Amino acid sequence: MSNNDFLLVSQDGNSTRLIASMGDIRLESFKEGNILPEYSTVLGLAPNSSGNLLTVNYFKGDVVASSSKEHAEEYDAVAELIFCPIQFVFIQAQIVMLVEYVTEGILGTFAEQAAAAAARGVAEAVSGRQLYQIQASSLRLIIPESAQDCFYTDLCVGNTTVQYIKLENDSGGEASVAMRGVLVEVCNESLVLHPIKMTADVKIPPQDCESEDARAIKVNIVLSQVAFSLTKPQFSQIMYTLEKNIGQKDTFLRTGEDPEKDTTVVPLGNSHDFGAGAQTRKTQHQRSLVLKRFTHAGVTAVYLPRRIYLSVSMAELSLLMCGPTPDDHVLFLAAVESVVRLEINPDQQKVTAAITLSNLEMEDKRKVSEHRLFRKLVSQRIDGNSINGNNLDVFSLRYIAHENGSMNISMKVGSPYIVFIPDVLMQALETVTIEKKKPVKQKNTNIQEDDEFETG
Repeated sequence: MSNNDFLLVSQDGNSTRLIASMGDIRLESFKEGNILPEYSTVLGLAPNSSGNLLTVNYFKGDVVASSSKEHAEEYDAVAELIFCPIQFVFIQAQIVMLVEYVTEGILGTFAEQAAAAAARGVAEAVSGRQLYQIQASSLRLIIPESAQDCFYTDLCVGNTTVQYIKLENDSGGEASVAMRGVLVEVCNESLVLHPIKMTADVKIPPQDCESEDARAIKVNIVLSQVAFSLTKPQFSQIMYTLEKNIGQKDTFLRTGEDPEKDTTVVPLGNSHDFGAGAQTRKTQHQRSLVLKRFTHAGVTAVYLPRRIYLSVSMAELSLLMCGPTPDDHVLFLAAVESVVRLEINPDQQKVTAAITLSNLEMEDKRKVSEHRLFRKLVSQRIDGNSINGNNLDVFSLRYIAHENGSMNISMKVGSPYIVFIPDVLMQALETVTIEKKKPVKQKNTNIQEDDEFETG
């Protein structure tokens, strides 16, 4: 940490004003590690950025009106977290190890107890209406193909605002998320044709509602047009990233590290085990080995499960499949007015999912087929079944899964018009075929000097 400021003003115990700022917070891996130097800073202030990485403003009581938030006088407490541009390097094994280190063992005990004490303190200090807001100007996420590879996926998120309103007397809460300017680059080429915008609204009713349906948490997500352009090299890099980063056990924090030696295995059925009788006999037939994991939680939480209703709406979801370059178009797929609904019902021990597409199109975009009569492989047929000029849902899928393992699947298809074009399908399959990577010249991995992205 560097350039930290802290100011706390309390008046008669009823009013509190807290202003804190942190110039830069850096999380770095060992210099003796076996990763590229460009990936050694896991978290920190983005390059070419100035200012404080984090600024915290907290107002309670009579001083709430002095905060910069609109209608601040309607709340008994206002908290605001402001982040400057942040850069985060994601190497799966390192992040998993860090989370385990923080959440388990003695450190995990202290962290959990401190979080529980802080939550109780805030709840007891303020019982009225409260506003919590997180404002981030930009977030840059670097996902290396591997810790030792110069290729990476660059995901940039523009202005993001997260707001949570806790209603008075524990009567629930409301949350909203607004995200704009989401861009993704793979192989130095954009994976999205237009910056993605997203909004989300969450309704959290109080616990003492009259029915399970009234207690349900409702989440509504709306996405703008989501258009992807995928080339053959981009698809290969994505698959290599899944294999060499997401699926990699080695953290590369030490030279010669063997991830297979980090697991301690303990056989079951020893006479000195607790419950060596019935419990051992019960588990002997299920598995002969277990992983020995030490945790010291020390905190008991009462959890009352709620139903969760999730709805995701997209104006259009499309994918343009290309050959070696973005200009070599092959196949275009688009789902218009897509709606995904998910219902999690713990009281009924079932999960329900439903997907509806108002229109599904698949078109041959190759230059050699410009003058062909048939270019659309899939389209919606317009006939007398249309209602008020709008086509019926071309595709509807409903899936219900029960805790006992049983499931129900139902699918409805409208009136699609399908044309079979073998050569374009074969070329599309070639696009998603992974070829063995050949040695290439070292790419410029100085991610510190890349141009700034638009925040849309």
